[in-house]
Amino acid sequence: MTKRSLLPLLLAAPLLAAAPAHAKPTKALDLPNDLAKVRIDSPAGEVTLTTATDEPYRATIAARERGSKSSESYLAACQALVSAKVQGNALIIEVASPASSDLNDCSYEIVANIPAKADVSIKQHGLQASLNGEFNSVNTDTDAVKLLFEGHATDLAMKSQAVDADISFTQVNHDETIDIDSKALSATLDFGDAKPISYSVDGVASWVDSQLPNTPGAKPSIRLKAMSVRATIR
Repeated sequence: MTKRSLLPLLLAAPLLAAAPAHAKPTKALDLPNDLAKVRIDSPAGEVTLTTATDEPYRATIAARERGSKSSESYLAACQALVSAKVQGNALIIEVASPASSDLNDCSYEIVANIPAKADVSIKQHGLQASLNGEFNSVNTDTDAVKLLFEGHATDLAMKSQAVDADISFTQVNHDETIDIDSKALSATLDFGDAKPISYSVDGVASWVDSQLPNTPGAKPSIRLKAMSVRATIR
């Protein structure tokens, strides 16, 4: 098997498994205007975060099953594993390890509109994420991740076995750092033709198409590290 074929296979297993036939909201939380941190620790699922100022700051967590089980009691058992709370200025969402292997098929959908410039940390086995807005930092730690990002973050870091990322900065302040560490990496990074930028690529097999010149020391600063790297920068 080639390194190029590794990425879709690693991504497909956890993320396609997360596609559910049933969903039931578990909890909805109103969020304070001074919320500054979001921490999510859960198994495979979907996360959608926005920073819209014309909508209420609110988070919704839904348990979704990934296998053939579809009973209300099964979904209720999945819901019971969820802890969601606002602690100080932080939204903390955690899913406890199930006591029974029957609940290993539980998956979760998390949707939140949060104040701008928050620090976001997501730890999941398989993650499909959509982030749209202005964030201070975004950090993901996964086995496989598919990320759609549009907006701005001063720091964006991803650590995974497999990364498929479409990252679009709608503004550039020239203080940004992007660090992606994976085994298989496919990424498109769009800075709206902002110059200058700097980038480094550390890969056994790599293909990089950059429409922007590499200016050492400049920011945005991009670091891509993987056994297999395929990246487009513009």
